[in-house]
Amino acid sequence: KHGITIITPKAGDRFDPTFHEAMFEAPVPGTVAGHIIQVMDNGFALHDRLLRPAKVGVSSNTAA
Repeated sequence: KHGITIITPKAGDRFDPTFHEAMFEAPVPGTVAGHIIQVMDNGFALHDRLLRPAKVGVSSNTAA
């Protein structure tokens, strides 16, 4: 109604610092570096303005 959208990343999505805040990095086997491995909290945007970034964990897997 007021133009607020929920930012809902999923595991496997590419990390985007514009909409996501990395809470931790972990080398998880079978994942690609720079992709989301865990979502702690959704984010919010008001039209084109970010209100709160989504809090996520990011893979730092160097073998991928």
